[in-house]
Amino acid sequence: MINVLGKQFRLDKIIFSILFLLSIGIICLNLVYALAFGTEIVNMNMGIGVALIIYSGFNLFKRQD
Repeated sequence: MINVLGKQFRLDKIIFSILFLLSIGIICLNLVYALAFGTEIVNMNMGIGVALIIYSGFNLFKRQD
């Protein structure tokens, strides 16, 4: 547990939240690049972004039993 501004957060939730946001950024930047320069949307960067958003989303939103 980490204290941030008087609230306690689990370290894994903070890491997966940051990873989730960064993967959204990767996907958005890839879309902007594809639209600006007319390249393929489906490429290695988009695959990595999608894989990261699935991985972080699964770990971020899974139920804690």
